[in-house]
Amino acid sequence: MIEHALSPELVHAIGWSLVHSLWQAAVFALGLGGLLLALRKYSARARYYVSIAMLFGFFLTVGLTFAAQFQQTFAGSPFRQTGVSANAGPASAGATVSPFNPAPAAAPEMASSSAAATGLAARFTRYYNTHLPLIVTVWLLGVLVLQLRFVGQLAYLQRLKNYGTEKFPATFAPLLREVEDAISLTKAVRYLTSYRVNSPFTVGWLRPVVLFPATLLEQLNEPELRAIIAHELAHVKRHDFHVNLAQTLFCILFFYHPAVWWMSARIEEEREHCCDDLAIEVTGERVGYARTLVQLNEQARGPELAMALGGHGKGFKSRVTRLLSGYLGTGTYGEGFTSAVIIFGIMAVAVALSAEGTQMINEPAYRTDNVISNVTSDRRADEYEAEYAATQETALLMLTAASDGDFRLVQSLLDRGADVNATNAPNAATYTPLMAAVKEGEVEVARLLIERGADVNAIHEGGWTPLIYAASEDYPEVVQLLIESGAEVDYVNKNNWTALIEAADEDALECARILLKAGASVDLPGLPRSALTMAASEGHAEMIGLLIAAGASVNRSGQQNHPLHAAAEENNLDIVKLLIRKGADAGTVDGYGRNALHYAAEEGNTRIVSYLLAKGVQPDLVDTYGRTPLSYAAEEGETRIVNLLLDAGATVR
Repeated sequence: MIEHALSPELVHAIGWSLVHSLWQAAVFALGLGGLLLALRKYSARARYYVSIAMLFGFFLTVGLTFAAQFQQTFAGSPFRQTGVSANAGPASAGATVSPFNPAPAAAPEMASSSAAATGLAARFTRYYNTHLPLIVTVWLLGVLVLQLRFVGQLAYLQRLKNYGTEKFPATFAPLLREVEDAISLTKAVRYLTSYRVNSPFTVGWLRPVVLFPATLLEQLNEPELRAIIAHELAHVKRHDFHVNLAQTLFCILFFYHPAVWWMSARIEEEREHCCDDLAIEVTGERVGYARTLVQLNEQARGPELAMALGGHGKGFKSRVTRLLSGYLGTGTYGEGFTSAVIIFGIMAVAVALSAEGTQMINEPAYRTDNVISNVTSDRRADEYEAEYAATQETALLMLTAASDGDFRLVQSLLDRGADVNATNAPNAATYTPLMAAVKEGEVEVARLLIERGADVNAIHEGGWTPLIYAASEDYPEVVQLLIESGAEVDYVNKNNWTALIEAADEDALECARILLKAGASVDLPGLPRSALTMAASEGHAEMIGLLIAAGASVNRSGQQNHPLHAAAEENNLDIVKLLIRKGADAGTVDGYGRNALHYAAEEGNTRIVSYLLAKGVQPDLVDTYGRTPLSYAAEEGETRIVNLLLDAGATVR
């Protein structure tokens, strides 16, 4: 048990600090909710600092409570009474009352006072003291799991920074310097592009890096790029990485309390508002910047990253509607003074609450549910309608509402005459409200839009249709709705992808079944890769079985990307074996004159090389570039594979 690793005093202090944190966090969350309502017309910077102060004030409160609880165990606390009382009988000599050992039975003359002390609080205290070791153990396990997850996320960010990246083209250097000068940034920043990320984001504090999607860099015009760079550099200038790191650690320590996560979310929301304000100050393009945010949101399909620009859900919705409202707020001397008074008041409350926490255990007298709900709830439809009338940005509001699944708002906008096929760019067939709803799986909103005339075969400028979006996000019900509404199942976009290929790539089995039942082709001619190739590349065994059962060929002639080659390249021996069992020719050659052995040798996949050689694959095949598997293995320094190939009779050329 935990008492073998930690002292009883430490376990007691931690345990009671945790129970006090339940009501303390609720009080601070209530306070923050009230302050944010009171400061709703203040600048984002003022609300940001107040939000930080509330979260750090809570942490200070818990820290002081822990210190007081720990000190009590050595200062005449009833948990450390030893020795023989003058009135004690022999049985009580040398008895110790600790956090884990209940007190000995009271003497008869003490019975009346003991009876008076009983009650709900006393029973809870006894129960909690008895189970303190178990409670602290569970808490430590939760912290450990989340800490390991956090370390993994940091490692992933480091990999994103250091692998598969390229420097910004030199042609952007004047623009970058211009933005840095505009926000008075003195810290050196690296600007990198990567195909592994889907949204711009900033990471690091000693050597900050702005990581940008390579494809997005080619799509944005200069004002849009300037706004995004200004937003990301604002994070660096404001040292947001430090605050974000502290937030993460607080959320790990208090993972059990929704109020802590809520306060942290408010900090993140106001932080993005602050950076948005700075970006608009640099560019002067409020509506244009809102359009850029919508464009980034519809392109972001990967996992969310630290301080990524696009954002999702209500946080993104509030940012767009705030930008369109026209009121962003500006910092004033009065705001600064008010914020300072509030922050000092928060620190005083923190000290007072920590003192209160050491005196008694009270069930929180307030409930946070209603206040938090009021603070974070969506604006009512009539408020959105007023904003629509004031800004005339119908398309952006429609996209935001559809993406967020706000059925009432979408219906209201349509009733007011909004274009059901309005896009996020004038005179361009790009992101439509139906695509926004489909991408988020909002089936009822999608059904409403289709009933009102939405084009189910609209094509995004990136080549995506609503059906491809639905398949990529694995929403079977939406896929079924779109097909029943006339969606083209075999549409091939400019990247040579179909809805079925996307479903195979994402292992969306139910979506694939629906598409196949609707007549989707498993082997469209002329495509560089098939659905089966994508499933093999990603290692989706069940999807492979489904596609082969539907008639997919494992040996399509003339195809440049064979399923077997994809599996060999990705070092998935189980999939290689599965494909060969299903009839794949182990020595099949693609349009580059390569067999699976070339790909496995180049990638250093020793087990697959050994397996293919055992299957009789030719080790000396020369591809169209005049190279053999041995050539690739030698170039990559794969000594073991070189030896395997030589032992199999490969010739040194």
